[in-house]
Amino acid sequence: MKHLKKLITPAIALAMVIVMALPAFAASKQNIRLPQNQVWVTAGTEAREYCDPPSACCHSVVPIDALVDLFSKIQCRVLNNTGVSIGKNEVTTLTEGRGYQKIELKAAYHGVNSVTFQFRGNSSAAADATVSYLSYTPTPE
Repeated sequence: MKHLKKLITPAIALAMVIVMALPAFAASKQNIRLPQNQVWVTAGTEAREYCDPPSACCHSVVPIDALVDLFSKIQCRVLNNTGVSIGKNEVTTLTEGRGYQKIELKAAYHGVNSVTFQFRGNSSAAADATVSYLSYTPTPE
């Protein structure tokens, strides 16, 4: 019985750590409004490891004031904590439903410990988009 009591506390602590860590590995979808005239919108900031480049996904994009949905792309960029664009390409175009797209970083910024994700429309019209972003590149399923 004494040994059982000694095992229960560590087992509960381990279970709590696992349950609390699960959200860190799951990307959540976020709905954002992309204003007209391609204004950048900050969606969030993610802490990152130094091994993988960050990635982003456009799950859907629909125009706000159009009768027909001809939208299929939005744009993304990543910034460091001082607001400097750190992507190898200034802008990464995300295609609706294509999955996560890797965002390569400039060589000088491979060691940054967090990235801020910004999105904008691919045209001058306003749109609603559902996006996800990760501080790493997931393996394809």
